[in-house]
Amino acid sequence: MRFIDILPSFAVDEIMVRTNYPEGLKDELSDAELKDGMLFGYCAWDGEHIKSLDGDTYPESLEIERYEVSDHGFVVWFHSDYV
Repeated sequence: MRFIDILPSFAVDEIMVRTNYPEGLKDELSDAELKDGMLFGYCAWDGEHIKSLDGDTYPESLEIERYEVSDHGFVVWFHSDYV
């Protein structure tokens, strides 16, 4: 699913964006750390456009692996291919 496909019609002040750890670190991490992934950054949604809160780029077409919405906020995960 694409990032734009999971965003609501109303504004979201802060979205935490997380990604997977590089393969070389997986043996050193707990199951919980692997599930939570690595923090990539933060963005916001004004109801129409994604706005970076940290200077990175968050394209609407970014493929999202999973997401969670809770009382604590909005979190999305995407897969990084490390080179």
